[in-house]
Amino acid sequence: MSRLRIAVVGLNFGRHIVKEIVEGPAREEFELAAVCDLDRAKAEGVAAACGCRAYGSLDELLADASIPTIGLFTGPVGRAGLIERILDAGRDVMTTKPFELDAAAAWRVLAKAERLGRGLRFRNGAVGSVFASFCIEDGDIYRNSMALNFERGTVYRNTGALRRETARGRMELALVMGRNDGGSRIVAERVVSEGSGAYQWGAFARAVRGERLGGQVTRDEIVAGLRIVEAMREAELGGGTAVVRPAGPG
Repeated sequence: MSRLRIAVVGLNFGRHIVKEIVEGPAREEFELAAVCDLDRAKAEGVAAACGCRAYGSLDELLADASIPTIGLFTGPVGRAGLIERILDAGRDVMTTKPFELDAAAAWRVLAKAERLGRGLRFRNGAVGSVFASFCIEDGDIYRNSMALNFERGTVYRNTGALRRETARGRMELALVMGRNDGGSRIVAERVVSEGSGAYQWGAFARAVRGERLGGQVTRDEIVAGLRIVEAMREAELGGGTAVVRPAGPG
């Protein structure tokens, strides 16, 4: 079966996705046909290195009918509008989380995708992300970190007690529990591969080819996560608390 032609839009974070397509796991299903960035010089530089076409705008890219799939890796602000333009052009799209910060805009574009019969597949309902590492070139692009605190212990993922250097796609887990003397100890630790940060290239390819996939997350679940992010932002800006609004179009 021939590989699907794909274009990557947004080359700040997207340059890492380009590498996945050219050298990594995505190359089994996808061929990099083009890259697109508002900084045309950047797009041309990446295109020259990868042997593909370069575009300086989304409209210019969508005019190229030979590319059926789009990887959208611009920033999350206003991304729902870009997804809508891609859907209107009859293309399939993969993006990243959080796919939009405006919950109402997210609801509208998800509803449109459903009407057009184009399912948007999410591995889970999590849409929050930490942006600090994207703002500095510290060699630590995305740790996918989490800490779960319990009464007498904490589960750490890629943070906290161990914090070894692990390759992308690997996950470090540790269970730390308190001691009677007031200290703490690591009671279990493990490094595993195939963490939640992996992109589902195989599932995306099957969906583009018309296969119906199970395990879809509902529109309500996706937007509910965005409502939490909105409330967190509102509470931070206001210096107090904020009510999480229910999922919905408003």
